[in-house]
Amino acid sequence: MAYAPSGGQSFLDTDEMECDDLPDERARDGSVVRHGWNEMPAGCLFQEVPVVGHEAAWVLAAAFHTCVGEAASFPAHAQVLAAIEERSNYQVVQVVRVQNIPRAGMHDAFKQVYNIQITRTVYHGTTAESANAISKTGFRGACSQRSKFGKGIYTSSNIWEALAYAQPSPDLTQTFLVVNFLQGPTALGRVEMVDFGIDGAGNQVLTTTNPENTIFCASHGDQLLATYRVSVRFNASIQRTPVAQYTLGCRGAYYHPAIWALVQQNQTLPPPPMPPPSLPSPALFLPPNCGLGHSWAFPSPPAAM
Repeated sequence: MAYAPSGGQSFLDTDEMECDDLPDERARDGSVVRHGWNEMPAGCLFQEVPVVGHEAAWVLAAAFHTCVGEAASFPAHAQVLAAIEERSNYQVVQVVRVQNIPRAGMHDAFKQVYNIQITRTVYHGTTAESANAISKTGFRGACSQRSKFGKGIYTSSNIWEALAYAQPSPDLTQTFLVVNFLQGPTALGRVEMVDFGIDGAGNQVLTTTNPENTIFCASHGDQLLATYRVSVRFNASIQRTPVAQYTLGCRGAYYHPAIWALVQQNQTLPPPPMPPPSLPSPALFLPPNCGLGHSWAFPSPPAAM
C-alpha cells in the first residue's frame, strides 16, 4: 500500500495527475487561497513555507521512492527520513513549499492555451542560489546551459539524475526543486536541437526526451512550476551501509563529482554551520545489476547535458 496524505492521492500516482485537480487561487476575506497552500495576505504574491510532518513525508516519499519502497506506507515523517538515510546515506535538511501566485497563474494559463490535460512530477537539481531564484521568478530557458537532447530547460523523473546536477555549496548542501511539469507533445531529442518541430498529429512539440524517457527538455518556462524546494546532505563521515550500497547500486544512482570524491576517500566532513546542509548532485553512476558483496567498478560520470 502506498503512502498518501489523508484523503489524498498515493505518491505512486503523482507522476501523472489531471491538471484540474489543482484549482486556481481564489480570494477570501482579503487573502489568497490555493489548494494545498497556506493563506496569503492580500498583496502578497510570493511566500515560502517550511513543511514537516505529513506533507513533507509525502513529498520525500515520492522523490525517494527507490529508498522508501514499501515503507511508503510509513505514516510518520521521522520514519520516512530514517528510511532515506539508511538506504542512501542522505540526511534531509529542509522541505519548503513554494507559493508563487504569478508563476502558478502563468503555468495554469499555459495548460489552457496548449490544452494539456495531464501534469507530472519531475525534479530539477541546481545550486541553492538558482533554486531560490527559480522559486521567485520561475524557470528561464535563456539560463540553460545543457543541450544534449535539445535547447531548453532540463528536469528528470528520476531524483538521482536530477541530484547528479545539483551543485553542492561549500558546506556540501545540495538543492533540488520538485516541479509540476506540463509535458505536452514530445519527441526524441538530439544535441543542440532548437526547433522541436511538429508531431504526427500536427501539434507543436513542446518537449524532447532521452530514449529512456526519464530526462525532459522543456521549450517553455511556463511548462514548469516549482512547488517545493528540498535540501539534503550526504553523510560522508561514515561508510555507506550495506543497505545503502545495495539500494543505490541496484537503482542506478548518481553522485555529484564532489560527493563521489568524498565517498571514495571516506573523508570525515567538518560539522556543518548552523542548519546542516542540503541534497545530492550530478555525476557518478552505480551499476544497475548488483548485489551485496559485489565487486564495484564505476564508469566515468555521464556527459553533461
